[in-house]
Amino acid sequence: MAAQSLSARRARAAACKAKHGLIYSLAYLLLGIGMETCSAAIPDKCPLPSDIQSKKVKESFDDTKMEGFWYELAMKDATQPRMCKCQTSEKVVTETIIYDNFTIECAGDTYFSDLTFERLDHGVSVGTWNGIMFVDQVEFPNTLVDYKEKDDGSYEWFIEFQCVDGPEWLGNAFYAFNFYAASYENANETITEMEKSFRAAGLGEYIDTGLELAIIDHTNCLYGHGDDEDIEVSGVTNTTTASTLSLSYLKGDEYSSGGTFVTHSGLVAVAASIFLFVVVA
Repeated sequence: MAAQSLSARRARAAACKAKHGLIYSLAYLLLGIGMETCSAAIPDKCPLPSDIQSKKVKESFDDTKMEGFWYELAMKDATQPRMCKCQTSEKVVTETIIYDNFTIECAGDTYFSDLTFERLDHGVSVGTWNGIMFVDQVEFPNTLVDYKEKDDGSYEWFIEFQCVDGPEWLGNAFYAFNFYAASYENANETITEMEKSFRAAGLGEYIDTGLELAIIDHTNCLYGHGDDEDIEVSGVTNTTTASTLSLSYLKGDEYSSGGTFVTHSGLVAVAASIFLFVVVA
């Protein structure tokens, strides 16, 4: 991207905010990335869970079946660098809380994020990103949009959507969505199916806005999957493929390497959003 003055970037970011949301326009304004075009528009306000959940989710989704080891196949999420790979989510579901140990591999290291989600209703929760100053004070509403069941009743995939409203004058402050599946095999077909479901929920604008849908690379991952190994996951119900993780964060153990990872642009944008809609509003 050709170099632009801060004032020029500020003007472009302001024009893009209404279409792309605050977090992406801030990334453009502060870092000069991510806003090559303004080709689509997202709503000014976050959708209600009831407006985007499939009928199947409303009637029969079982949060406890989310417990296990999941592969993120695709996403649009400003907190995850697109240069990274091998994203997974390992969940433990209790009566009131979903504990989520999220992993991501960047530049040869695997990093871990400690997330918790308070269960509110079928497929509706409020998430907290623990261990990051200021960010851990922000609640991220999370909606389960749709899912697919296997013949044995377990889940084959599900789609999560997060959205944070700013004050009325600001509009949408943050949005993200994540396509999770029990296996990364046949990812192209699975992603196509999930995208169709996501668009059917009326969320196509979030795919078409800004950067393209990010497809996650799950080859030769550090913790096991993507190669010929088949390591059983202990302590979880979904043991489809390999992992060396065993939810040790719930037992008070510490990992020998890694730590919480936040992309610079994501952290700047989230922190700026917090200031704007918590402090200023």
